[in-house]
Amino acid sequence: MSKKKIFGVSTSTKLQSCFENTKSIGVTSSYVTAIELAGGIPLLLPPIQKSSDIEQQLELIDVLVMSGGNDVD
Repeated sequence: MSKKKIFGVSTSTKLQSCFENTKSIGVTSSYVTAIELAGGIPLLLPPIQKSSDIEQQLELIDVLVMSGGNDVD
């Protein structure tokens, strides 16, 4: 059995959260569903500031998916 690819998905911070005075981090479920249907394993990457931590995140994944934004014509 071949090893599945890990898809790192960038996330965004939302103002709405179920907890008072906090923000939530995530993506729409369609990213997760699409990656699973393609045979991959999704891994959500929270936005962080420290470049060495970002580099370590990137070492964990095989593919980087930059989520968000409108369609570009």
